[in-house]
Amino acid sequence: MAAMSRNRPLRLAAGATFLTLVAGIALNALPAQAAPDLTEPLLLRPGVTENSAVPETWDLDIRDLNREQAAAAADKLSSRLYGTSRGVLHEPLTITTDYSDEVVVGMHIAAASIQGAELRVVTDDETYGLSWPRADSTHRPNTLYWFTLPAGDQTVSFSVEDSNGVVVVDSYRYFASTNDLPEDLTTAPLPVFVPPEPLENTKLDGYRGIWFTLGQFSEYGDKYSGGLGTYTMKHTPLAVYAPEVNKTFFTYGGTLAADSKHLLNMASYYDHATHTVPRPTVVHDKGKDGVIDPHDNASIQIADDGHLWIFVSGRARARPGFKYRSVEPYSVDEFEQVTTEEMTYPQPTYLEGQGFIHLFTKYTQGRELYWETSDATGRNWSEDQKLVGFGGHYQSSAERNGLVATVFNYHPGGNVDRRTNLYFLQSADGGETWRTADGAVVETPLSTVDNPAMVVDYAAQGRLVYLKEVTFDQHGSPVILYVTSGDHRPGPAGDPRTWHVAHWGDSGWQVHDITSSDHNYDSGSLYVDGDEWTVVAPTDPGPQPYQTGGEMVQWKSTDDGVTWTRAAQVTDNSDYNHTYARRPLDVNDPFYVFWADGDPTEFSPSRLYFGDSTGDRYWRLPDQMDEDVARPVSMFDDPCDPPDANPTVVMGDVDSDVPNRHAEAGCTVDDLIRDEDSWNSKGPFMVHVQDVSARLTTRGVISSQERAAIISAAARSSIGD
Repeated sequence: MAAMSRNRPLRLAAGATFLTLVAGIALNALPAQAAPDLTEPLLLRPGVTENSAVPETWDLDIRDLNREQAAAAADKLSSRLYGTSRGVLHEPLTITTDYSDEVVVGMHIAAASIQGAELRVVTDDETYGLSWPRADSTHRPNTLYWFTLPAGDQTVSFSVEDSNGVVVVDSYRYFASTNDLPEDLTTAPLPVFVPPEPLENTKLDGYRGIWFTLGQFSEYGDKYSGGLGTYTMKHTPLAVYAPEVNKTFFTYGGTLAADSKHLLNMASYYDHATHTVPRPTVVHDKGKDGVIDPHDNASIQIADDGHLWIFVSGRARARPGFKYRSVEPYSVDEFEQVTTEEMTYPQPTYLEGQGFIHLFTKYTQGRELYWETSDATGRNWSEDQKLVGFGGHYQSSAERNGLVATVFNYHPGGNVDRRTNLYFLQSADGGETWRTADGAVVETPLSTVDNPAMVVDYAAQGRLVYLKEVTFDQHGSPVILYVTSGDHRPGPAGDPRTWHVAHWGDSGWQVHDITSSDHNYDSGSLYVDGDEWTVVAPTDPGPQPYQTGGEMVQWKSTDDGVTWTRAAQVTDNSDYNHTYARRPLDVNDPFYVFWADGDPTEFSPSRLYFGDSTGDRYWRLPDQMDEDVARPVSMFDDPCDPPDANPTVVMGDVDSDVPNRHAEAGCTVDDLIRDEDSWNSKGPFMVHVQDVSARLTTRGVISSQERAAIISAAARSSIGD
């Protein structure tokens, strides 16, 4: 921001995300002259009218200028005010005056962007605001909005505070009184800005994901867009199973309504015992600051004491991040804010009995990787420590038995569209020491491209690297899931977009191919269960091909990832592409994988889903709830929807007197015992009853005595006779 002509304090406008800073004039400057007289209205018309042109200055001080000089100085200003996503163009325009009497200030607004806009006008005494919604065409108010400005040294700041908004200002005008307002132009008083009621710790009436488009278009559309409630793969984990209460807790990027882009950081849970979800809770309202960008989504963890922690991402240095803690253990009813800080892409791990180790990104010299640690309470944190910094990086991390691993790439020249190479580091002592996969200690921060952490030099192959996640095999060796591509833009020019696993073993790193898909940001998760490896990802083209996401597919390997077979078609014939399939920590069926959908080609509703490990069953979280709890919506032919309503388990005409409890995935005990099937003889039916009741006894759904009663009732029934 250009320097101004007098010393004035730093001002932070309430409810806004911008600062107005004015520096001083030289000590030998002449005493201030009177501001331009207002015997006639003063017209200040910005001269930089080209879209996206950076003006010479955003600040105008007319205290020492006459009318002609003030008009000439205004010619250096931009006629456009830009939203927060526009980088160097997002600056408040300031005008400083020093009138001896109260004056009237007007701004002639010619247009506001089709995406909508949130205008803020801030004085020393008041904040004003105007809002335009998203529309089918550009708003053209052609109106002079005015407000009164007290006498004395005053600076007025004009800015747009949503992400993508633009407001076009024909002119700024100063009048001696409202009697001087023009008669040939529509005029209206500028409304005082009334901040909305805080949404934190309120409940929404359904699950609605955030929709977003980046705005980096090429022949085949945007670089990425669509339903991004479970975005990014660098926010991890998004869900955690808590066996103590038999619930999977999760966070996602939500919004107020299907036609809204107001970003909310949400928290909720799936109750495995009842196959229900509650109304989701707003943890943090990003949208109140105009944020619509799911880069500000959150991640979740559970501490030893059962308290949930939500790590809300910031974005570079423009928007802060936050840490929240649930007021009660294993509860999403209320959260308290613990910190405000600079952090992007939060990746918290809780080390039992120790506290957090938190890996994250700071925009220092490009996107650089940092970590911090806490005590067991999570209230006291170490200083940020740089882990990696040589141009820019994205990372994904995981933990197993106290071993924390991170995998990261490299951005040549700080350009994320050139991301390449694959690197790996691990720490077994809470970040005190970092090692390569073979155990060699490295000195941090890593600062050179060619370093011992490198897994594959993809720059030499001319391939881009899109990280998905890292996990561990049954022996504790790391496995990395990622995609390589030939182009950062969507479309066939980047093919093949190949899915790989890189696996550390006795012979070092081994890379194996899984399949291919049609977009760099097709994102999924890797599961290792003994010698069975599973990937769930949108690898099939969806209804919007060559766009973010597609149809979800399950892939399996039983030879340590060397070969892969297609195991299940999870989604098919969908309305929208499915995106960002996420693996919960300590995963437990049926909340095995969590994702969103949406149309990447145009603004659409976005729904949220979860599916089980079979790949045959998945559910949609209810987007409209009339009660405090609801059952997820089955997206398959579900024999348990609705569940058997018998109060006790009945086989044919024999009542076992065992309560007919919820057993799994929306099914009751009576649903799982298929007494209504056709059984040719008693023997197979009894084997079936014994198998089902044994599984339910192992899982704690029924007791051993209740199992015996069920088997006895089955034997006494006429089924199979």
